[in-house]
Amino acid sequence: MPVNKAKINKQEDFMIDSKEMTVEDYLVEAEGYIAEENIGRAIWALKKGLKRFPANARLLEWRALFRSLTRVHADAHLVYSELLCLEPENPDFFHRRAKEQITSGKYYKALEDMNDAIRLNPNKACYYNTRARAHEGMENLYEALADYNRAIELDGSREELFYNRADLFEKMEHYNSALYDYSMAIELCPESDTNFRGRGRLYFKLGEYDLALADFNKARELNPESYFTYYNRAEVFEAQGDYDRAIANYTCAMELYPYNDDYDTPFRRGVVYFCDNDLSKAIDDFTRALSISPDFADALYYRSLAYRQLGEDDLAADDLAKCMSLGTDNYLVLKIQIDPLGYEYSYSYSILEQDLAKLSNGQQMAGEQQRAGLFKLNVVIIVCESEC
Repeated sequence: MPVNKAKINKQEDFMIDSKEMTVEDYLVEAEGYIAEENIGRAIWALKKGLKRFPANARLLEWRALFRSLTRVHADAHLVYSELLCLEPENPDFFHRRAKEQITSGKYYKALEDMNDAIRLNPNKACYYNTRARAHEGMENLYEALADYNRAIELDGSREELFYNRADLFEKMEHYNSALYDYSMAIELCPESDTNFRGRGRLYFKLGEYDLALADFNKARELNPESYFTYYNRAEVFEAQGDYDRAIANYTCAMELYPYNDDYDTPFRRGVVYFCDNDLSKAIDDFTRALSISPDFADALYYRSLAYRQLGEDDLAADDLAKCMSLGTDNYLVLKIQIDPLGYEYSYSYSILEQDLAKLSNGQQMAGEQQRAGLFKLNVVIIVCESEC
């Protein structure tokens, strides 16, 4: 006779609730499910508790935390709002609701919440750190810097504060200060691969490829399963023209990526294959990227170049036509750089017939910058309605 699992579950629910359970009982039950890594059942236990104790702050707080962990940020935000109705002077609830707002991109609302949290408790470093993140989201960089400075004054032992300030300094192009803060983060927490990757990315941006690679190698030692580390290493090898190792590292990154929406890494590997004149594999990777993001203009453009070099003129023309049709508010922007040695050039010009002819032939627009050998060709094209 088949087992009716739904009926058994209902019986279990009845048995669990057949006695007068306290708030503590529900929390213990939820903890048991957490130990089994069953977040869904833990949330279910809390929902049962909230049916019996609908205004209990501890149950609501746990529910909000679980909703945040499972990335149901809108629900977590609503629960924190309920908690603030119960405890309107609790700065932690303002802080946690602000973090949910930041995750949802609602920086102004987060800033309001953090102002309330700091008003209620002006001496907590994490509050200034979160308010700085809200300021960053609103592009208030100097206000963000002031808050990071205050957070570090209050607690200079937290490596994430130095990491976050380093990231801000990097955005502000204060590279020496950024390097100092990344190094401080590493000193405070040398077991964090994230800190080494942060400093490595900055070294890479500054063209210090050997130093960047040393940091990425250390990050790989600390966390050999990190997608980001292999991606970063691949970027260094690509910039150095070491295409075999770049391809190997992009391949490792693709294998480690935890989701199925990665179109950037196959595209980047495709670019390396293109530079190495392995056009069939390049086309395969551009096609893979486009299967995930059909309107990925860079992949269309590169695939059109590869098709053109293989003599597939019709396919090249189709990709180029679709590429040119993409855009927002009458702008089509393709991010491109020329020269694997790292020299970057940008151009903006009207799309004229001769320009299209040059693009269709895979030629560069700046003849004076031509060099012997293979080029990574990526041209910034801006189409303005007023110019067409």
